[in-house]
Amino acid sequence: MSIAGDDLPVQVTHIPGITRVRYTNSSKQDVRLVTAGEDHLVRLLPSEPTATDVIPLVMEDATQNISWIEANNKYLVTASEDGAVRLYQHALQSEDDPQKATSCIRIVRREVLPVRCVSLERATESPRAAICSDELIIRVASVEDPRQITLLTGHTRGVRAASWSPILPLLVSCGSDGDIRVWDMSSSEGSCVKVISNQLPALRPESEYTSLACWHPSGRLLAIPLKTKEIGLFNAPEMLQQARSPDMWCMVSVLSASSGVDSAEYRPSSGSISALEFCPNGRYLAVATEDNRICIWAIDSQKVVRAHATEALVTGLSWHPSKDVLAWTDTQGQLTRWETVLGSNMPSPCEDIAVQAPVISIEGKGALDHELDDLFNDTPLDDDQAEEPQPKRMRMSRGTEDVSIRQSTFQPSSTPMIAQRRYLGVSTLGTLTSVDQDTHQTIVFESYDTSARRNFRFTDHFGYSLASMAAQGILFACESEAENPSVVFYRPFDDIPGVQTEWSISLPPGENATALALGGVPNVGSLADMHENGSGLVDESRTSPATSVVATSRGMLRFFGPSGMQRYVWALGAPVVTLAANAHGALVVYQAAPSTTAQTFLAYLLVEFSQWCIMQQGTLPLGPDSTLTWAGMDELGTPAIFDSMGMLYTLDRAWRPGQGRWVPALDTQLALQPRSADAETTRPRVRCWPIGITATHLLALLLPTSQLYPQPSGPRPLVQELELSLYMAQRDSTATPLEELALRRALLASAIRDARAATGLDLMPKRLSAQESDPVQLDMEADKALLQIVQLACKADRYARALDASRALHSEATLEAALKIAHFFHLPSLADRMEQIRAPLIIHQQFQTEMVERSCGTDALLRNIARMQVPAPTPAPPAPVLDDPRTALRKDGFGSRTPRASSSVLAREGLAHQQQMQAPTPSMTSSDWLPPSSSLPSAAPSPAPPTEPDEIAAPSSTPPVRMNPFARTHSIAKERHLHKSTSFFERVDATAKRKDDTDDADRTEKRSSSSRQSTLASFAYKDASQDA
Repeated sequence: MSIAGDDLPVQVTHIPGITRVRYTNSSKQDVRLVTAGEDHLVRLLPSEPTATDVIPLVMEDATQNISWIEANNKYLVTASEDGAVRLYQHALQSEDDPQKATSCIRIVRREVLPVRCVSLERATESPRAAICSDELIIRVASVEDPRQITLLTGHTRGVRAASWSPILPLLVSCGSDGDIRVWDMSSSEGSCVKVISNQLPALRPESEYTSLACWHPSGRLLAIPLKTKEIGLFNAPEMLQQARSPDMWCMVSVLSASSGVDSAEYRPSSGSISALEFCPNGRYLAVATEDNRICIWAIDSQKVVRAHATEALVTGLSWHPSKDVLAWTDTQGQLTRWETVLGSNMPSPCEDIAVQAPVISIEGKGALDHELDDLFNDTPLDDDQAEEPQPKRMRMSRGTEDVSIRQSTFQPSSTPMIAQRRYLGVSTLGTLTSVDQDTHQTIVFESYDTSARRNFRFTDHFGYSLASMAAQGILFACESEAENPSVVFYRPFDDIPGVQTEWSISLPPGENATALALGGVPNVGSLADMHENGSGLVDESRTSPATSVVATSRGMLRFFGPSGMQRYVWALGAPVVTLAANAHGALVVYQAAPSTTAQTFLAYLLVEFSQWCIMQQGTLPLGPDSTLTWAGMDELGTPAIFDSMGMLYTLDRAWRPGQGRWVPALDTQLALQPRSADAETTRPRVRCWPIGITATHLLALLLPTSQLYPQPSGPRPLVQELELSLYMAQRDSTATPLEELALRRALLASAIRDARAATGLDLMPKRLSAQESDPVQLDMEADKALLQIVQLACKADRYARALDASRALHSEATLEAALKIAHFFHLPSLADRMEQIRAPLIIHQQFQTEMVERSCGTDALLRNIARMQVPAPTPAPPAPVLDDPRTALRKDGFGSRTPRASSSVLAREGLAHQQQMQAPTPSMTSSDWLPPSSSLPSAAPSPAPPTEPDEIAAPSSTPPVRMNPFARTHSIAKERHLHKSTSFFERVDATAKRKDDTDDADRTEKRSSSSRQSTLASFAYKDASQDA
């Protein structure tokens, strides 16, 4: 009797969409059930719905929908629409080690287009995987050595499915064009032995209906869904030599609604076929159709013996390897287990029998076939014609294969949609969650510090899928849909009328926002938060020209100001992978060159906001089989990236143009490794999911190794801090921690010096106090570690190592301490060699500030002119006493000069360079070297030099007369001639003596009249008539 009305255990495992299910058949005692769906998840569940001794596991390695899963007794392989084929190795749970689970080995392939199916070879212990994607090429790769690749060509449209023979190296592929191709894979090249044309339904690549050719366990029969919505049974060879026989690959029977009717109680299904699967011993075939029914066909009688109604369209079927149980998943994301499918009255579907091909005999079929063939003899429809030529085939290794693989664009610290929820962003400010409400979304922001920022929520009718958070607000973006363009929307945390408000921008038609970054110094809020010294409005001279960066699908980088005004557009011409920004610049990561299955090639740009200058550019240090998963910037402006292998890299010398280099700052797998005796062989049980970085710590969420993303529907995650630790080579040495500490502190001191020199701001790490952030103090901590290394090296008679550590010292005082250590161990020769380090160390100390400013000061005046503080205009100074020689010296440009105040060291460097260019020479007059008034900034007059205590200022009722710098006087040649013959100090002394001579009024009057000259020659001018 039918059991359509019986209640079956139902479990919701995925979100609505196409789902897959598969039993693992590694052993009869320990069987797992694997499901996958459009929520990017793969779940490993117990085979029994009531089992409590098996821990369910979740694998979240995929970034897009899971399209296929396949398993054998050793491996589990998954395919997803992100183009990746991931291989897992079974390690089923046991009582001894209940935490042991299936683990990911490698990514077998990365395709450009979505992968629709992957099939594992079943006739060998070293299987190959047939990978079918929307391309016209089938790639057959060894799962143990993915470099061994065979390419099969011949399909005219995308390949939807493929399946291997259980007994022979034969592969059957099914294309979207309705053709079936049989491939002989016994050789390394592979060849097509048969083409069965126009039998399959022509389906879209993403269709929920199936095109899979299902093999009978005997390997001598194929069940194929036909375009007539029936199931065709085709014969297959027992030996490889029969594969090219004309008698093979012929349809021997059809399972249709008319032939399968045995009673009204078990009527066959009708409609398109969505899934089919043979039972373990091949006696029965389970078929799911679009009328939401599952029928169990008996192959020997070709009748329906069982049927069951389903709640939705079934897209995945799998028989239990050792029990009378059938599991399926549907488009509602539900998993259903049908126990006792056949019952005790029917032959068991799983008992151990000698698997043989069923004897299918239809009376009169042979004669009918010959009669039909005779009707089409000598016509284009005659299928007895010569077999069509084999398609061109080739074999290429991974190193020479011409494929283009692109890493998908992602937003840092965001998750895909999981159970109608997703994190648009998680940062040190809080969490930003999007909740799908079918007709709209609800955006919820939860702050970690509600005293600084309030929680809020709003209804989103645009469908924002990208977001970037900064101290001043949040930047959103959505994709274009139908006639609606892609929209960029900015929402500040505090809406201040006239200063900071919301704004939105619609991108041009056909252009979508693919990545966002919010940073810069806005006109409110951010600067105070960055320095933690209060809140309020920021000086407008500090506001960045751009605070928002948007990457688009057309390869554009669009920069927007605090009000939404577009300040710059950059046609990058390459697909952007991700963006990150801070108060001073933005990190742009883009696809620079085609990647391979072995390595991903990404490039980066570090762009400064003030003048759009490229500070650094190059390639990212991604290792083999690793991809980029996160990018960010710390408070010092240092970029950082995180790869899929758990390695964090930071960009050292980021503020020195063209000198940046990536440093492995933290190996999270090593940092999270259990502290046990076998720590080297024990894998960590948790993994890092970064959300931010400081100069000293990585801020991340700790997730189980089987979980790729945090669950948005769960409690708000707690942020963990991991101290940075450089990836050193020798880990078991006692001096390694000291070497790492010395190097890390030295790099931090250098980063602080560079950031302060480049920005003119007193930047410091957030986790350190002002005293601890002093570069001199950090150098002292590094030197303490180096002195310990010197002591250990001297004790171990490793004098060269002690000398190397001495060369790395930063001050003369610590060098004296190193000399004392050498003398304590009675090493005079080592002390003599250390003494030779003193001179270059002193020179380095003296010129360290200047070297830092020069290293960070390329084009300083151009890049930081907007950051210069312009002093207020000051009134003209009173006229000096004309008879004082020191006053005359200052008037002629030889007095002390006060440099112009500037908040930026780079700007001071540029002004110093300008002053050097304008400095007078002894042979020039003030008229020769003084720049014209039009070249000086009118809004920023130079401040008057300070008045010395012994200088007496004479009151003046009239302003001083400004001399024309371009005018020539009649005595200029004579004065220059006098400069050549008389010393400067002799003329000054003569001038002082002439001042004391008050009796000669004519000489005093002549000297006063000649003092109008603004040259040094006027002090020593002597009339020839007086000498006479």
